[in-house]
Amino acid sequence: MANANFSLDEKMDSVETLSRGAMSPEVLAVMSYFGYGEPQVKPIESLVSLARKKMSHYDVEYAEKLKSTDEASNIRADFKARFSQRFSFCKIAFTNDTFVTDALLLNEAVKKTDTGMREQGERFYTTLMANAKWIESLAQFSITAEHLREDIEVLAQLKIAESSQLLESEEAKAAIVDRDATLDQLFDWSSRYKKVAKLALKGDKKLLGMLGL
Repeated sequence: MANANFSLDEKMDSVETLSRGAMSPEVLAVMSYFGYGEPQVKPIESLVSLARKKMSHYDVEYAEKLKSTDEASNIRADFKARFSQRFSFCKIAFTNDTFVTDALLLNEAVKKTDTGMREQGERFYTTLMANAKWIESLAQFSITAEHLREDIEVLAQLKIAESSQLLESEEAKAAIVDRDATLDQLFDWSSRYKKVAKLALKGDKKLLGMLGL
């Protein structure tokens, strides 16, 4: 998409001024000789309207992307805190039990990546919940099966939130590509029109002013 030291809204305001001026009878009377009569200029009004709609659509999609990212981040932080604590207590509880240590992969550190941590946690809880005696061993730290089930519920929420985040990110990406394609078309037209108008209307401050030039 064309870049400039103006915001998109400012550029759109400029193009709207240009398109309105281009449809004025005084401007059309001159510019029609240079290939910009009403048939060539009128469609730009619809293109401006379409561009505005696509800009608004992207703004909505981007806001939803940010919201889903925040939600996933908050749930992830909650799960990581829960998992890290249970994991650490298990290391203490089963320090001398090689079998449990190996089964729960307690010699590993909590993964740093989001995906790695989530997958590690899922394996940890699946294995731990299948062994009632191991869970009983955690009672000394006031960790019960109910606490573990709550952790698993948070994990389920995290997986849903991450799926939603991915979907919203893809939709926002598609929206900006669609928006920029329309803006490029509009800005290319306005750029060419301005070049022609500055030559065709050279010295006519009134008509150039109507175009915002």
